[in-house]
Amino acid sequence: PRVGRGAAGEPPLPSEAPSIPHLLPGMCLVLKPPGWEVDTGGDSGICRLSSFLQVALPASRRAVSLRPDFGFGFIHRLDTPSSGLILAATSFEGYACLEWQMYTYEIAREYYVLGHDVAKVGARDVRRRILDSETAVVAETGRPAR
Repeated sequence: PRVGRGAAGEPPLPSEAPSIPHLLPGMCLVLKPPGWEVDTGGDSGICRLSSFLQVALPASRRAVSLRPDFGFGFIHRLDTPSSGLILAATSFEGYACLEWQMYTYEIAREYYVLGHDVAKVGARDVRRRILDSETAVVAETGRPAR
């Protein structure tokens, strides 16, 4: 389904649409292409992933995606220009399960950055400690990240 905004004076519609590669009991994986916002509240006026879920999920599995007080079912975010897999709840039980796993560090995240003509030849491995706060920051007292 094609969902989003693109009228005059507003950001253009992305060329790719999201998809749901895995629909599991109580949750799903959403493949977010660049240009779509993982909206957990409010309305920025760009293509919202919650709008996609509200159309793409079967009616029996979209209750959480209609609830802004539950972040539309999203457990984490990805910046709008980036792409990747997003975990989303399709039931309230699934939402509680995913949140518990996130807050007990049972869910691991990996980020890959691909650059073109940016870095010199040779791999670079960045290892920094991340301090969880309202906005994660690099700090000596943070947890190890790699």
